[in-house]
Amino acid sequence: MLSKIYQVGLRLIEYLEGENRMVNGFIITKETWENMPQDQREWLLFDTLQDVNTRLKVVEKRPFTDKCFAFFGGIVGGALTAFGIKWSA
Repeated sequence: MLSKIYQVGLRLIEYLEGENRMVNGFIITKETWENMPQDQREWLLFDTLQDVNTRLKVVEKRPFTDKCFAFFGGIVGGALTAFGIKWSA
């Protein structure tokens, strides 16, 4: 099963490179979709779902890093405010 998916993926890359399109972040038009073989359509959908899944995992992990950045940003902002008050006085 995986070898078939891999083969379909390679054919998709060859197909897209033949059209001078980027493999990463390419735009599928209605005409491209209609002319694309069924195996390539299935691979494209599979690859898109895997990419969305990977991106969602990253977004779900972000709240902790966002809190860390906010914390350190508060420290830097507070320090700059304190220095600004001392310089203006």
